[in-house]
Amino acid sequence: MVRSQHLYESVTSQKSRKNYTISKQFKIQFSGGVSNVQRKNIEDTNIIDSYNDTYYSNEIYAGTSVTNELQLQYDLKNISLIAGGGMYSETMTQSGVSDYSGYISTNSMDSLNQQQNTDYGYAQADINGTLINEKLKKLDFIIGGRFSQ
Repeated sequence: MVRSQHLYESVTSQKSRKNYTISKQFKIQFSGGVSNVQRKNIEDTNIIDSYNDTYYSNEIYAGTSVTNELQLQYDLKNISLIAGGGMYSETMTQSGVSDYSGYISTNSMDSLNQQQNTDYGYAQADINGTLINEKLKKLDFIIGGRFSQ
């Protein structure tokens, strides 16, 4: 039996981050990125058994992920506020062809439109104790929340 198998992978990524200072107290930050991945698997087996059956397979797997986030930060003397939100998305496809001694089969999961999307948001307030009483200067109160869907 002679068998050869090859796996090829290709990955491309692009990322970006931008910071904007509107004033001494107010800042905006945007970050995002895109990644594409493709894997190709080729399997070629020349002689499998005494009947000289052959097998060949070629499959391609591809996926994309995208992420974006916007964050706002506002600082006052005794309070710091942070709020933001973003999204994350993934897609995936798969297709292939197999040939077993002349019997050809193809498969494709592209019509399933496989994807995942997540949206999220968050907020946090950091309050220094001096807002309540000067004796509480070394104490910070932090409250925050997050949601995703």
